[in-house]
Amino acid sequence: MFVTKTAISDAAAAMLPTLTAYLNAVLIDTIRMEDAAGSTRSRPVRILTEDERSEASHRDLVLSFRPGAPTLVPGDMTQPMQIAFGPDDLKLGHALIAEAVRHGGPAVGEPASAKLMRYAARVATSEAAVLIQGDTGVGKEGMARFVHNNSPRAEGPFIAVNCAALPASMVEAMIDAGTTDLRGERVLPQVFAVLDDVSDLGAFEQEVVQLMKDWVVHGPRDVGSMRRDRDGPGLDTESLVYEDHAAVAFMDAWWDNMIDTVLPQITAVEDLGLLGGRHNPPGGGGSAFQGGYYGYVMRVLDMALGQSEAPYQ
Repeated sequence: MFVTKTAISDAAAAMLPTLTAYLNAVLIDTIRMEDAAGSTRSRPVRILTEDERSEASHRDLVLSFRPGAPTLVPGDMTQPMQIAFGPDDLKLGHALIAEAVRHGGPAVGEPASAKLMRYAARVATSEAAVLIQGDTGVGKEGMARFVHNNSPRAEGPFIAVNCAALPASMVEAMIDAGTTDLRGERVLPQVFAVLDDVSDLGAFEQEVVQLMKDWVVHGPRDVGSMRRDRDGPGLDTESLVYEDHAAVAFMDAWWDNMIDTVLPQITAVEDLGLLGGRHNPPGGGGSAFQGGYYGYVMRVLDMALGQSEAPYQ
């Protein structure tokens, strides 16, 4: 699996007999000059010798293999790039040629890196989410660009976000979005509307309704129903020591009872294994709300409020 292509003149291949094998090992396909048809803009970068300079365009690469210190002269809009090195710097020279041909992306200079890049190229063609880990400076963003450029989304923009530079308020808003209970945000307001028509709620029931109303509006921009502790470690999913923890605990206990009582027909479908997601949280692959489950709850509540053409049953 190659990730780019270059053309090598016969003279350049004869001057550096190991160059073609090296480039192939680091995922660069090599073709003959006569196969590199097309305009200067569309054809691959060509590798030529100093004696062939007159044939080179500004996108090509001119090589010199001679004793002495290695040199690299960048190209411009009128002149090709020039790389010169000798036998003592053969490995460095090969690596310089590879990166000049590649035009960006992660550097690949040994078999282990090439193996990693082949794996990344295969993953890029899938729909899998990719997490790239590594210390600062190892090239995580370069690898991310490589995956993007080899994916079906390559024609779209690549957006790099420096998380360390994000303002604290934006990070806080992102955490809020990820820890909001959709049942509280979307479903409970409809429940409150139904209960407003119930005149015989006892003192305890009224206290519980007020508890849940406070939870729904407790948060920034009056958007609450969150499952987090702002003064604690943040995402405390084990001890359930959340802000509004009493409301969260009631929500968890009430949800199943409400489903079983108000939607017995849905419970029957669940028992047949034809519908899931009652407790499916929001996530990268969708949520119970996005998958339609909460829609059944909302539809019944709309019926009870007379906001649906279908009668409440």
